[in-house]
Amino acid sequence: MTLFICFTAGCTLSGKSTVLKIEKISNAINPDFNRIKNLSLGDYDSEFVSLLQNFCARSASAIIEESEKNIVISPISYYLTLAMLSEMTNGITFAEILASLEMPSLEYVRTNTKQMYEKLFDITSENEKILLGNSIWIDDQFSVKEDLLNDLAEYYYTLSYNGDLQSLDTAAKIKKWIDSMTGNLIKSVPEDFLGDDSAVFMLFNTIYFENSWFKPFDKTTKKGDFYLSSGESVRVDFMNCSDAETAFLSPRFTSYHKAFNQGYSMQFVLPNENESPFDLVNDLEILKEILTLSLYNKKADVTITIACSVIPKFAYRFDCDLISASQKLGINDIFNQANRGFTKVNERIPVYVSGYNQKAYVELDQNGVKAAAVTQVTGEITSVNPVQPITIQFDRPFLYVIYDKEHIPLFIGIVNNPSGQ
Repeated sequence: MTLFICFTAGCTLSGKSTVLKIEKISNAINPDFNRIKNLSLGDYDSEFVSLLQNFCARSASAIIEESEKNIVISPISYYLTLAMLSEMTNGITFAEILASLEMPSLEYVRTNTKQMYEKLFDITSENEKILLGNSIWIDDQFSVKEDLLNDLAEYYYTLSYNGDLQSLDTAAKIKKWIDSMTGNLIKSVPEDFLGDDSAVFMLFNTIYFENSWFKPFDKTTKKGDFYLSSGESVRVDFMNCSDAETAFLSPRFTSYHKAFNQGYSMQFVLPNENESPFDLVNDLEILKEILTLSLYNKKADVTITIACSVIPKFAYRFDCDLISASQKLGINDIFNQANRGFTKVNERIPVYVSGYNQKAYVELDQNGVKAAAVTQVTGEITSVNPVQPITIQFDRPFLYVIYDKEHIPLFIGIVNNPSGQ
C-alpha cells in the first residue's frame, strides 16, 4: 500500500520571532506586519485559486521523480520564491517566470500573492498554527536597487538584510531566522547557508504548519504490514479512527479527506493496486483532478461513506533541487550566466541563479500534523570573485571624466604622463 498526500491548508507560530537583531538595509522599508492584523480580508479570487492549483499540480509533477524515498514538497513555498523572482527580473527572464506561473501580469501576481500572504501570514489559535516568511540577504559588498527591496516589502512582506554571505556569522543568522520561522523542524547547520565567493544574494521563503485533527485518531496504535513497491513489507504503527466521512472513488484512485480544525483538511490518495503514486503525479490531468477534490467539492465518479480510516504514523525529511523542475516549467534564463534579466537588481553587474533548492519536513500522529519547508534561491555574479575588495592601480595611461550631480560630463581627459605637461 502506498499513499499520496496533499495538504490543502495551514496554520502559525508567533510573528514576534520574525525580526532578528540583524543589520537591515538602511534605506529599504520594512514590511508592515502590524497592518495585517488590522485588515478585514475577503475571499480569494476564484480565478487565482484555480491558477494556483494548476501551478501546484504542474510543479509537483515537475519536482517529484520516481524514488523509493519518502517525498514531501511545498509547491506554495516554491510559488512564493518564483513570485519574488518575477519582481526581480525583466525581459526574457521575467517572461519565462510569468509564463511558468500562468499568471496574466506582474500586477496580478502582486495583488493576489499579497492577499494570500496576508491571509496565511500568522494564524494562531489553540489547535492551529501557520506562519509564512520571506527574506532576502544581500552581500555587504553588493548594491541592490532600493526600489526593488521596497517592492518586495510592499507586495511580499520580504525582510531585507545585509551581511557578508561568505561568513559563518551571517550563515548562522540565516539559520536562526529559518529556525524561528519553521519551529526548528528544518534541520540544518550554518555551513548550509555559506555563500561562495560570487554569491551576492540569498532569497528565502519559509512555511510552517501545525494543526490538530477535528476527530482525533485513537490513542492506541496497532502494528501492521505496510507493503512496499518492491513487494516486501515492513511492520509499522497504524492509527485508527471512526470517521464516518466520505471517500471519493475514481477509476484510478480512492481519495479521502480528513478534517483538521478551522476548516483545514488533509487529503489521502490511495492509487489502485496496479498503479503507484508516481503514476498519478506524472499524469498532469489526474493530478489536477486530485487537487481540485475537496471536502466541499465532491465531484468524483462515486462517493462512499467510510466507517473507519487506518493510517500509518510517519515523520521524515526531504530535500530537493528545483533547478531541473524549473527548467521543466520553461524557466531557463535565470540559470544562464550570460543573462541580463536581473537589471532590476543591479544594472551594471550581471546576476544569475546558481542554486535553487527546498528542504521540507512532515510529521503525522494521532493528534495532528506538523510540517515545514524552506525554499532558497542563491544569486551570483558571473565574474570571478568580483565582490572582494580589490586595488586598481592606475600606473599606465588612463581616461577620466568629471560629472556634475546629474551625471553630465563636464570634463573628459587622458593622462599619459602625470609628471609631464
